Amino acid sequence: MDTRKLGEVILRINTRGLVKDFLETVFTPKEREEIAKRLKIFAMLSEGIPHRKIAEELGVGVETVSRGAREMRKDCKNFINWWSDLYQNG
Repeated sequence: MDTRKLGEVILRINTRGLVKDFLETVFTPKEREEIAKRLKIFAMLSEGIPHRKIAEELGVGVETVSRGAREMRKDCKNFINWWSDLYQNG
């Protein structure tokens, strides 16, 4: 399955139950935990929290946080802004 088809599948998930089933079927518990941490890194970076503090709080390396910062500078700003807003206003 290519990434476009995967995106179409994700767009069709329209209930919390299906989201839960999808995440638990496709990702291992460790992968789900890592995705959640990555999303939190994006939100914390958007709040201007220093890399070292994020790393300490989340129990990840500074390089992991720096990688997140690099990803935020890519062309996916619409998602990053949407996620940060959702996280902050949650």
